Amino acid sequence: GSSAAPYINSLANANVLATNWFGVSHPSLPNYLAFDSGSTQGVTTDCTTCGPFGGADLGGQLSAAGISWKAYEESMPSACYTGGSSGEYAKKHNPFVYFSDVLNNGCSSHVVPFSQFATDMANGTLPTFIFVTPNLLDDMHDGTVQQGDAWLKANIDPLLHNPWFTSNAAGADLIVTMDEHEADNTNGGGHVPAVVVSSSGRRLT
Repeated sequence: GSSAAPYINSLANANVLATNWFGVSHPSLPNYLAFDSGSTQGVTTDCTTCGPFGGADLGGQLSAAGISWKAYEESMPSACYTGGSSGEYAKKHNPFVYFSDVLNNGCSSHVVPFSQFATDMANGTLPTFIFVTPNLLDDMHDGTVQQGDAWLKANIDPLLHNPWFTSNAAGADLIVTMDEHEADNTNGGGHVPAVVVSSSGRRLT
């Protein structure tokens, strides 16, 4: 790992580093859509006006199954914001607002600004499934690797010491990954790191 990311390195060293993890395409949005729905939906750009798509996606399926979930989006102006990018918030990194089954089913309760994350953690109201996206300065895109690593330690490390993670009867896993590797154009969206931290302490194989 990069010497500029000591926290991520520590997670990888103490847990599981998935070495065969790849993005599916370039640029960002197709990778996010594929994560959320299993398909790029035919998207090949970071479009902000495409969709909403009518097919199934993870958010809609979780809701249909009665499983609580939230996407916490850093710097998103308001819950279920469907406009284009705003400040350091990038819509292309928020796949859930591209799908009708989320937009038409309590979107404002599920897709929220990241500022809600600390509140939910403190109140013991974190949902079963959590999706977190840093803003463009903190995701190592416009900012530095050091900045992104420090953000992760400051904002996500507390989750690993919270009862949501440590005392989860069903077990909990944290996956830290990225959407694409911009310098790798030979393997779909590129070879990207993925670290898996399990609440049980087991090292998955």
